[in-house]
Amino acid sequence: MIEKNILRKQILAARDELDQNKRKFLSEKIFQQFSIFLEDKKIDTVYVYLHFGSEVETTAIINHLFDCSKTVAVPRTDRLKKSMNAVIVGKNFKTVSGAYGISEPDHSFTELLEPSDIDCVILPGAVFDRHGGRIGYGGGYYDIFLNKCRENIVTVGMAFSFQVKEHIVQEEHDVRLKYVITENEILSCVKG
Repeated sequence: MIEKNILRKQILAARDELDQNKRKFLSEKIFQQFSIFLEDKKIDTVYVYLHFGSEVETTAIINHLFDCSKTVAVPRTDRLKKSMNAVIVGKNFKTVSGAYGISEPDHSFTELLEPSDIDCVILPGAVFDRHGGRIGYGGGYYDIFLNKCRENIVTVGMAFSFQVKEHIVQEEHDVRLKYVITENEILSCVKG
């Protein structure tokens, strides 16, 4: 089994090598899969990342959530507290550069959504597996945030198919996801 940090570096390097047009094309296919996924779910409040660098793009997903009258919240990161808040945003919201250079809502958005009130979290990652395992970027922000959410929350990893492995090593504090969506499939990782 490849060590976690080596696997993370390998997959992120491959993701970074994706041509921008190819990334947009694959992100659109992932959005189409997400639209199908959302149809039969009772989800009203969604916490979704704002894509950064070579991540799966989320603009179309966020716009679709607004079109479906969902409450949408996006991350605002506090590096000192090593935490993320769920900031409620409206359609056409403005962003500023936040922690690590990642976009976050500008400071006119102050209303927060409590983690316990969120129905679904859509999150990025470096590597995923077919059992809900996830290797993030090493900060632990999402694991900390997900531990504040209720147990029945719907967790969805967004990934290009080459980011999904059969099995990756998980540590005790790692939170397993319920779904992973790629351009090719909606992968259910829910046991039973």
